[in-house]
Amino acid sequence: MKKSFFMLFALAQMTFASQLVDGKYVNFEDYATGIKDYDNKNAVTLSDYKSTYVNGTNSTRHYVTNAMLQKAFNAAKAQKAQGVFLPPGVWNFNDQIVVPHGMTLKGSYDRPHNVTNTDLNVTTNSNGDDVVSWNATHGTNIACFKGWNWSPAQYNPNAHDADACIALQGTATLDGVNVHYPQQAKPTTSSFSAIPYPWTISCQTGTEIQQISRCAVMNTTLVNSYAGIDLSGTNDFYIKGVNMTALQMGMRLDYVTSQGAIEDVNIHTQFSVNYYNIQGHLAGESNSTKKYNKLEGYIESNMTGIEFRWTDWEWLNNVFIYKANKGFYFKRGASTLVQRPLAAPDIQNSGCDQCVDAVYVEEGNTGIGINFSNCNLLGGIVSGANNYGTIRFTNSYLEFNAGKDKYFYKKKNGKNYYLKNHIEVGEHTTMQITNSEIVNFMGDVDPSTYEKKGLWLGSTFNVNGNLLLSNSVIAWSEWGNGFNGVSYNGVSINETGTIGSYPKTEAYHFVYNDNSITLLDNILFRGTALRPKDNGVIDDNGVKSTTITSSNLLYDPLPTGYHRVVK
Repeated sequence: MKKSFFMLFALAQMTFASQLVDGKYVNFEDYATGIKDYDNKNAVTLSDYKSTYVNGTNSTRHYVTNAMLQKAFNAAKAQKAQGVFLPPGVWNFNDQIVVPHGMTLKGSYDRPHNVTNTDLNVTTNSNGDDVVSWNATHGTNIACFKGWNWSPAQYNPNAHDADACIALQGTATLDGVNVHYPQQAKPTTSSFSAIPYPWTISCQTGTEIQQISRCAVMNTTLVNSYAGIDLSGTNDFYIKGVNMTALQMGMRLDYVTSQGAIEDVNIHTQFSVNYYNIQGHLAGESNSTKKYNKLEGYIESNMTGIEFRWTDWEWLNNVFIYKANKGFYFKRGASTLVQRPLAAPDIQNSGCDQCVDAVYVEEGNTGIGINFSNCNLLGGIVSGANNYGTIRFTNSYLEFNAGKDKYFYKKKNGKNYYLKNHIEVGEHTTMQITNSEIVNFMGDVDPSTYEKKGLWLGSTFNVNGNLLLSNSVIAWSEWGNGFNGVSYNGVSINETGTIGSYPKTEAYHFVYNDNSITLLDNILFRGTALRPKDNGVIDDNGVKSTTITSSNLLYDPLPTGYHRVVK
């Protein structure tokens, strides 16, 4: 009898274990019972939740809970499974999702997913507003309501420092999901202002040394996060295959004392446009274009791509940031355990496109320094007065292009002028640039009208500290010498010595300030000859330059038959 009992028990265990998804994961649906609304009332079945209560208003929407999820994780531990499978569908959570130590929360995606029209059902309510719901058969979607104050909606300005939507405990993994915020503000044709929320994902440190987080996030898309992934206080993390639209900050690293890896990450506006029903914004549809511009303008004015504080030995590869106010941002960490809790990452094969400042260094590590290699960085490069570390750029492309108000207009003689410098070298900084190209398109024009809003009064390098530049090209876009004698809208343009949109007496390759040192070795100037403004020390060796009239070294000439004008 006893033998039969144990045989039946073993058979039951084998039968139950065979129900694991892919032989690895417990199915969350087996534990999603008693699903209730936000007042913890009106329980419904899982099938009713899917068919009726997953979308809707605040009073009809229902929620699954972290308690249900923990039952599933406990079952996974009992069966020695890897974690919990969250099937395709929309899973509303208004409390924090906790992935326990060593467990995986697995969704249906095996690569980061870009939300498309087929994923969404869009209707219009009586007020004319878009109402977006998810097609429940198209992958795993977590709808995060944590951080939403129901009545009244009051927000802490530092809300992204509060409890995250998803907390990964030591060595926990999040893999293959979309995360979105249904209550986040939506862009209109006239405005957009984001609602602050806590971090979407946070790696939490355990109480034991072996539980120091070592979290992983893979194959995941954050659709409209206020702040994306917080890696503060964690070590040996692994972030791979993550897409996100972040409204305030993509990632933050602080108090990281051991190697972590971030690769194949894309922080871009594109991952939210379909969710916000912004269709055809590149095709000239007026309302879509206006909504897209408001969303993108907010991100450009407010968003930091990745903020580095105290970080040791971090490796970043294939990381792309678009339209950030600050792309890669470095500042002092909060820890008092060391004298200078600063960043020392290696960043390679990465880029920042159309950023106000692609790289902004308040303070960086004074020993190892900050290293960029094989990178495309389009925007300003700034090192502040308090940075004592070295910043290195190797085999990289650094571009500065005409922008909107981000490049600080001023009026002079009835015309607009750009003021911002391309690269600022702080007084205690050593900046090394080798085997690279530094390009300035501030003489560029509108591609549809070949008109320019203003001349440029800045410098490619504003050197207050130490600059070592070798085996590189410095180029200014060449648009001929057509300003002198040109009249546009009744304004006579007479900029003596103007090269393209670069006034000869006010636009420089280098401004050397007092006590600065610049060493140039094997530098080729294209578009115009070397223009220094000397107050510091410059030593040049093997410097080659050309005037703008040298046809063999023109840089991006204007198409034949067009003429430049200045507003």
